[in-house]
Amino acid sequence: MRVARLLCSHYKTLGVPMSASRAEIKQAFKRLSKKHHPDVLSTGGHDHFVQITEAYSVLSDEGAKRLYDISLMGPLHVSTSGQGAAYSSYAARARHSTYADDFTYPKTSHESPYKILSNGALTAAVAVFTVCAAIFHFSAASSMTEEARKRLDELSASCAADLAEAEHRARTASVHDQLEKLRQLHTPKT
Repeated sequence: MRVARLLCSHYKTLGVPMSASRAEIKQAFKRLSKKHHPDVLSTGGHDHFVQITEAYSVLSDEGAKRLYDISLMGPLHVSTSGQGAAYSSYAARARHSTYADDFTYPKTSHESPYKILSNGALTAAVAVFTVCAAIFHFSAASSMTEEARKRLDELSASCAADLAEAEHRARTASVHDQLEKLRQLHTPKT
């Protein structure tokens, strides 16, 4: 139950309130680690020192602290004993933590709306995506090749027609007529 976690939290381990600053958390860690370090204590200090170190590692990191605070404060329901009050904000609940016994936590678990895929399912999805991408790439490349082939065929047909016309003129006209035609084409007009 979360009430037990609230009463035996990292904050309690370090002896700081939930509203403690990073400097206060660091100061409490240094003080307690010097006092409970296994090298200082001859017996029984190791387990408590590990708890102190774990508490500091969570509370000194802003992101981890935020997640830890949310996990501590979770959804609260006021008991029907008539004592205590419903607090609307996180800060109000933190300030009135002495009323922790008046609160109960829901027993149902809330599942995430997002499904987590197994490694096998993820691998299969990536394989399917890769095959689809390869098929698309192949079809696009073959389509581009067909377009290029059509353009080359049109250009080849145009060149063949020009060549056929030049051969026809060469057969029908004499050398003298062809030279005269070239002079007319290449003589500047004044």
